[in-house]
Amino acid sequence: MKLAAVYNVFDAEELLPYSISSIRNVVDTVIVVYQTTSNLGRPHPNPNIKDFIETLPVDHVLEYEPKVNDNSMTPEKNERLKRALGARLAGDLGCTHFLLMDCDEFYEESSFIKAKQKIIELDCDATACQMNTYYKSPKFKLVPEEKYFVPFITKLKKGVTKFANFHDYPVVADPTRKTSPFDNFYQFSRDELIMHHYTMIRKDMMLKFANHTTLSRQHLDVRKIYNEFVDFKFGDPVGHPFQGYNLEIVDNIFNIPETFEETKEDCDTFDLVKRLSDFLDKEGFDHWLSSGTFLSLYRENRFFPWDIDIDIDLNGDTTDFESFVSSMKSFGCDLIKKVVKKGKTVQFLFKHPDVSRIIDFYVWYEGESNYYSYCDVGTLYYDKTLVTEVSRLGFRDTTFPCPPPEEYFTLRYGSDWRIPKRVSGLPGGGWDITKNLVRGQ
Repeated sequence: MKLAAVYNVFDAEELLPYSISSIRNVVDTVIVVYQTTSNLGRPHPNPNIKDFIETLPVDHVLEYEPKVNDNSMTPEKNERLKRALGARLAGDLGCTHFLLMDCDEFYEESSFIKAKQKIIELDCDATACQMNTYYKSPKFKLVPEEKYFVPFITKLKKGVTKFANFHDYPVVADPTRKTSPFDNFYQFSRDELIMHHYTMIRKDMMLKFANHTTLSRQHLDVRKIYNEFVDFKFGDPVGHPFQGYNLEIVDNIFNIPETFEETKEDCDTFDLVKRLSDFLDKEGFDHWLSSGTFLSLYRENRFFPWDIDIDIDLNGDTTDFESFVSSMKSFGCDLIKKVVKKGKTVQFLFKHPDVSRIIDFYVWYEGESNYYSYCDVGTLYYDKTLVTEVSRLGFRDTTFPCPPPEEYFTLRYGSDWRIPKRVSGLPGGGWDITKNLVRGQ
C-alpha cells in the first residue's frame, strides 16, 4: 500500500500541524488542497495561508478555486471536486490508496497501523469508521457518540474510482467523501478505529459558522449561534448543531491548545523578535532562532503560550561579548544574567520592556567534531552543519536566520518532533525532552 493523506483546507488551519503530526508517520504522502475563497464566496481572512501550509511537513500543495458564480455548482459539488483533485494527484504520484482529511480530524497511530494491516489483508475497496466529536474544548467529548461515519482509507484506481453522493453507500457519511467502488467494504468497529473530530475547536468559530452550508440553507441566526457558543461553560446545554448531547471530560490526547487566539503579547513578541534579529544582523552578531521559539514558529506559526522565553543562539567564536552586551543595552534591553561555566560564557538573559518573555541567548563554540555549550545539567552539542548551514527561513512577513529545520529538530527533540509535547515552560522545564544533551558533563 502506498497511502496519500489528502487534506481539504479552508479554515481551522491552526489545527493542521497537530492533525498532520497524528498521521505523518503512517502515510507515505501528504497532499493539501486549499482555497482562499469559501464555497459561499467569502474570502479567507489570512492572505498568507499558502505560506503557512508550506512551512508544515507537507509534500504537495494545490490551490482550488471554487466556482461560486456558477448556478450549477452547489457548495457540495465544489467540495467534492476539491477532494477529487487531491485524489487525482495521489494517483499521478503512484499512490494505491488515499485518505480524505480535514484540519480538525485526528487518528491515534497504533489503531491506524492495525487498520491499515486489516485493509491490506482483506484487499478492501473502501472503508469507514465512526468518530468521537469534541465541543468547545479538546477535553469535552460528546456523549452519546454520534452514529455518523467517516470514510477511511479507499483504494485508488485511475478511471475506476469515482466521487459522487452514492445513495446505496453502505453507511451514513459525508456526501462529498463517498466513492465507488465499494463492493468490498469494511466497517471498522469503535474498538478497532475511531476518528477524533475536533470540529468545534478552532481559532475562528465565526468563520466556520458563516461559511457552513447547512446553516446557510436553514437560514439560522449565525450570530446568535456564535454568541451562545462563546458563552458556553461546561454544564450548560450543548449548542447548535449538537443540541440534546451531553459532554464528558476526557484526556487531551493530541495536546491541542485550549485556545488559538493570538494575544497582544504574541503580536508584540513577534514584532520584537523581528526587530531584534534585524538589529543583530546590522550589528554583525552571528545568531539564529532556536529551541521552542524556532519550533513554535516553524511548526505552528505562533509562540507556545506556556513558553516564558525567546530562544536565540549566538556564535561564541565570532562574538565580542562586551560589544554584544553594549549593543543589547542600546536596543533597550536590560541584562538580567550572564552565565559562565568552565571558563566559557554560555548564556545571556535579557529583559525588554515591550514583552514579558525573557530573551535567552545560548552561546555556542566550535569543538573538534561539533559545536557545544554548557547548561545547568550538562553539555549541549550540535552537529557542525547546523551552524555552518544556517540560512534564512520565512515566517509571516519576514525571514530569520535558522539552522536546517529537519536536521535541527530531529537532533534537538527526536524523530517525532512534529508531535506536540507540552512541557512546563519554567526554566529548565524542557531538559527532559532535549535529545542533544549529555548530562553531568
